[in-house]
Amino acid sequence: MSDWTMLVEAGRGIIAASRLGGPAVVARGPQDEKFALGDLLAGLEGADELDDDQLNELAREIGPGLTGGNLKSYREVARAWPAEQRVEASWTTHRTLMKAPNRFELITPGMTLRGAQRAYGKTPADTEHPSRWPLERRVDYLITQLQDPPTAKAVREQVEGRKFARAARAASRAVEEERSAEYREALRELREARDAKHPERAVYDAIFKLRDAREYVRAVGRASADVHSFMPDHRKPDVVAAVRDLALGAIEVLGALSANDPGVSSQALKDVLDGLSSPNKTNESANFDGTVDSQWQETDTRPSDGTVLHGELV
Repeated sequence: MSDWTMLVEAGRGIIAASRLGGPAVVARGPQDEKFALGDLLAGLEGADELDDDQLNELAREIGPGLTGGNLKSYREVARAWPAEQRVEASWTTHRTLMKAPNRFELITPGMTLRGAQRAYGKTPADTEHPSRWPLERRVDYLITQLQDPPTAKAVREQVEGRKFARAARAASRAVEEERSAEYREALRELREARDAKHPERAVYDAIFKLRDAREYVRAVGRASADVHSFMPDHRKPDVVAAVRDLALGAIEVLGALSANDPGVSSQALKDVLDGLSSPNKTNESANFDGTVDSQWQETDTRPSDGTVLHGELV
């Protein structure tokens, strides 16, 4: 087994042992896995010769979440704090004091990060942070800072840069939406091409939907004529207008079909026009009780090849 493999396996063992030990072991002092990993590297002959790329590779092989920078920091702290000088305080506390000449006298068991920062003469990280200031103080501070020309210029550049970034993101979204629209159009054309293999299928669907609409109109007529009609009187004009539009649309279609092929629809168009000119005849022929006079009896419109339409009334 090579030295590199032994180093990787040892690092993995430290991580595994630390995790199995639970949070109490991981959290504090000399038992922290960071010290163990640091000791592993600090005691390695030629450890200082490992460059950043090698440290990054080592961290990757030991386990997720580690970086070469982590390993370098662990090694430096381990060297600054011999095992006999470490106390029951966090690894971060030891790191904060590692460059203090009198660090062994400054550190005490249970010392917090803020305590270490004060002992070393540093401003605690969370003391008087601008995010903790009252609003008025933050506003005054910002105004003061913006009165400095270089600061104001840098702020303007940052704002403009963010505006440009937002515009770029918006343009990117627009391109994606356009591509999505093109995809939907291509998909529609593909489906149309597929359906074009069976051109009569679309005709069958249209006939069924037309017949279904007719039955729905008749049902509305029967319901509106009932003594206990669901339809309030003030809504009847709306229904009449809707049925009128349907009738006019049907006449337009028959007229168009008659112009293209008189033999197919001329008689049907004549029947409709006759019915419109003779309301009584129409009422007698298309009764709302569901019966249909023989003159209006539906003919067999199945295709000549014998195909039965979905929902066909025969």
